[in-house]
Amino acid sequence: MSQTNINPAELQKFDGYLDAWWDLAGPADGLHKITPLRILFIEKFVNLTDAKVLDVGCGGGILSEAMARRGADVFGIDASKVAVGAARGHAGTAELAVRYDVITAEDLCSECSQKYDLITCVEMLEHVPDPKSVIKACSQMLAPGGTIVLSTIDRTLVSWLSIVAIGEWVLRLLPVGTHTYRGLIRKDEMIEWAQSAGLRPKMSRNLHYNPFSGQYALSEGGPRVIYLCAFQKV
Repeated sequence: MSQTNINPAELQKFDGYLDAWWDLAGPADGLHKITPLRILFIEKFVNLTDAKVLDVGCGGGILSEAMARRGADVFGIDASKVAVGAARGHAGTAELAVRYDVITAEDLCSECSQKYDLITCVEMLEHVPDPKSVIKACSQMLAPGGTIVLSTIDRTLVSWLSIVAIGEWVLRLLPVGTHTYRGLIRKDEMIEWAQSAGLRPKMSRNLHYNPFSGQYALSEGGPRVIYLCAFQKV
């Protein structure tokens, strides 16, 4: 596997999750809680039943499994052997026919001609050296008229305070050091990269967390901390 667009330090962080991906009391708990909202957003554009889906940066398979349960034919990829091992193990236990491989989006794009109805890449782009390269590769693997859903954290002071200072340091929702400010991506940057890759913006939503209720919600307005963007292949 090419190491061109992999940050070894970032990869090591997620290798450390090991069996924590499916521990609802562990560091991935927030990912489990926001997955229904991700599915709600995705299904505004794609009927998941029988859809061919590529989940880039699938981690332990949380979103991959959720889409498979909605009837999608899902292929999850990740650069972490540990994460893919956890994903395969859990899918086997759950008797879900989700395929996984240890490979980057760029390498997959260079070696296969498969086109996907939907590509998802959520909370992954902030962890690679060149997120624009991932978006370009994903666009090339998307079928004409297909949809890509990207989600990441905005690069603002509010985001840093919410995700790092409060989320990691105070509430310990994530391990300390999971995110760095310079790795965060402004929404306008994301849109520019997507458009340069031949993708047309369809919709965006902000994902909010209420620390008092412990609940997450999607909205059009409010502080943009975590955001989801849907694009269509032109």
